[in-house]
Amino acid sequence: MRFITGLLLNILIALPLHYFLPWLWWSAIIPVFVLGFGLQMNGFLSFLCGLLSVGLFWGGMAYWSNALNNGALLEKMSTILPFGSAMGTLIGVTVLGAILGALAMLSGKFLRDIITGPLIAPSSKSRGKYK
Repeated sequence: MRFITGLLLNILIALPLHYFLPWLWWSAIIPVFVLGFGLQMNGFLSFLCGLLSVGLFWGGMAYWSNALNNGALLEKMSTILPFGSAMGTLIGVTVLGAILGALAMLSGKFLRDIITGPLIAPSSKSRGKYK
């Protein structure tokens, strides 16, 4: 449940920040770091939640801005970046954003672990069949 909450909160918080902050690409990374600190998930789920949420957000915003200018931006970017075509550039930029989001959420989780201590599951008193 925390995983789905993290996905939705990352996208819902990053969307308004994307329009109001002057540094656009950081608007997707800062909320992911803060939610990685706040949500108590293990390392793999934190990484996966950041990867998917920022990947979906960043890819969607890149596709949306490309559609608004009839593909001119990605065509110009594809001449500079080594991805080949405009769609290759879109996929490459989306993967780059997804990796940044995953590392940001994992960094937030690790910072929480440093401050509060790692989240350790309670062990059972039973040793199995024989007590």
